[in-house]
Amino acid sequence: MPEVERYEAFETRPTPSPVPVDWTRVTDRVSRYLQSMGVRDAVEIERLSDQVRVRLESRASSAPLVDPLESAIEETIGSLDQWLVTELGLDCDPGALPAARAAVLGGAIAGWSARWAGLADRPLADEIRARCLSP
Repeated sequence: MPEVERYEAFETRPTPSPVPVDWTRVTDRVSRYLQSMGVRDAVEIERLSDQVRVRLESRASSAPLVDPLESAIEETIGSLDQWLVTELGLDCDPGALPAARAAVLGGAIAGWSARWAGLADRPLADEIRARCLSP
């Protein structure tokens, strides 16, 4: 039997080019996104925007950002989730994070955005947990 040549097919996709980061646009988008999440205080928005920028710069240093605006929104959500995990001491219950996120974003927890921004000392874990468990 004749030997058959084998060719492997490789899927080729163009590699997206990194986009230069326009920090003014990114900061504006993050600010509007934070406002849509219920953050109203200008100082909190500035502090949280700075936190997101640090996260985004760290991310950009390890891999080029294909869409900086989308990446900034992802980092904003990541920052909120990281704060909730720290605030609540979550480390095992996968259902707890979405419930906690819903509790704060739903407006049920007064002062949550100041605490997230690092501008308030009063712990909110008990309030968030109580809200997550209430029907």
